[in-house]
Amino acid sequence: MRLFLLAVVLSCSCARAGCEPKIVNIGAVLSQKRYEQVFKDAVTQANQIYGRDKFKLTAISVTHKPNAIQMALSVCEDLISNQVYAILVSHPPQSNDHLTPTPVSYTAGFYRIPVVGLTTRMSIYSDKSIHLSFLRTVPPYSHQAHVWFDMMREFRWNHIILIVSDDHEGRAAQKRLETLLEERETKNKKRNYENLDQLSYDNKRGPKAEKVLQFSQETNLTALLLEAKELEARVIILSASEEDAAAVYKAARFLNMTGSGYVWLVGEREMSGKALSEAPDGLIGLQLINGKNESAHINDAVAVVAQSIQELFEKENITEPPRGCVGNTNIWKTGPLFKRVLMSSKYPEGLTGRVEFNDDGDRKYAHYSILNYQKSRLIQVGIYNGTQVVMNNQRKIIWPGGETEKPRGFQMSTRLKIVTIHQEPFVYVKPTEQDGTCKEEKTLNGVADIKKVICTGPNETIPGRPIVPQCCYGFCIDLLIKLAGTMNFTYEVHLVADGKFGTQERVNNSNKKEWNGMMGELLGVQLEGPAHCWWGGSSTVA
Repeated sequence: MRLFLLAVVLSCSCARAGCEPKIVNIGAVLSQKRYEQVFKDAVTQANQIYGRDKFKLTAISVTHKPNAIQMALSVCEDLISNQVYAILVSHPPQSNDHLTPTPVSYTAGFYRIPVVGLTTRMSIYSDKSIHLSFLRTVPPYSHQAHVWFDMMREFRWNHIILIVSDDHEGRAAQKRLETLLEERETKNKKRNYENLDQLSYDNKRGPKAEKVLQFSQETNLTALLLEAKELEARVIILSASEEDAAAVYKAARFLNMTGSGYVWLVGEREMSGKALSEAPDGLIGLQLINGKNESAHINDAVAVVAQSIQELFEKENITEPPRGCVGNTNIWKTGPLFKRVLMSSKYPEGLTGRVEFNDDGDRKYAHYSILNYQKSRLIQVGIYNGTQVVMNNQRKIIWPGGETEKPRGFQMSTRLKIVTIHQEPFVYVKPTEQDGTCKEEKTLNGVADIKKVICTGPNETIPGRPIVPQCCYGFCIDLLIKLAGTMNFTYEVHLVADGKFGTQERVNNSNKKEWNGMMGELLGVQLEGPAHCWWGGSSTVA
């Protein structure tokens, strides 16, 4: 009888306390008061789907504060003191106040409480050495490089000029695009060119950045763009803030670099606000679909957190989150585990689409609208569906200068720089005359003149091998002279500095290899077959 009564008492106790769902608090720092109700509704909906008997989510929210100190105090006093398992944070309403999510990330990150960004796009938040507990339901601005790269392939533009601001955002975009270009070039080198169809050699090489131009507040933009104008590429990719982009557009318009033949590819910042008011007609820009839809991101973030908490509670040894910041320097032991669970979560039915995270905690499979600036209006001409560009054939792109045909993306120079090598009988090398000219000679049978051209290169007979003018002639030079007359181009010839055709050598004993010799001067292009008359002039190989 005593054992029976004890069992009844324990059963009642379990019903009143231990067997009831565990209260799990979720915090949020939102841009405006009106989103607090959206957050509460999202938590209520998540409770109907997840947890049920195991846990019950509770919403605790605040809005952004005017400065970083007030924001950090609010995180401690209003959220961490309530033992929140995770904190959602939106971008602040002020478009230029990009540091406001930082105190939330720093404060919560100190205790290893996961922070889920909702609308913050700055690339600095991908740096896990700084924002170690931060992940987000949007991609960083630098992710737009994937769309630019795919558009280059879609339109077969193989040479671009990349103009970036000398700040963290610009460097992040540059690094990501250069990585994509290098990966593509490595794949191309492994292909068997002999089995390709009659594509031009340029198409076989794949996309490449002809020049990367960085600028700061002190940079003379006119001089910078004049440098770009001298290049062959006519596809310009710009990564800059609104203000800087507007200044670039003004300078480009002054230099007649916004008309026919040019292509301007930009991201979201470069076609917003002040930048859009100066943007040239024909510009192609990107806009993240649902990028600023805070309500949709709140719902998706809450669902991902609830789903992850359900998985977390299946683990062992789950500890309680810290209660407040005062006198507490201990990290939440379960925090790193919870972050890993969040990072590996997959939520395919989100209001903003499929929600997954990469190793940096950034949104994968982001969708973009591809917009064309036509007569002061932005017209959607395609989308990026998370993996590839899909153009809308029903909506014609109007390119700079009012053109309806896709620009070639490059302008062939009529002044070529030719690199060659001393190899008789294809190329002979002799010193110039005393007056610095090259004198024609008769052939051995006296029938024809031997034509010579000035070629600069190292003088092997002088110590230190200084670069001096010399005379080149032979079969390849005869061919060059004939081609120049037929195809109407001029040229300057120089001998390869190291006297080698080219081989791949390791760089500083690393796994990376680079070409030396003529191959190195031909921008690392891998060619097969004997080297007789290979010349390289900028992007041209003959």
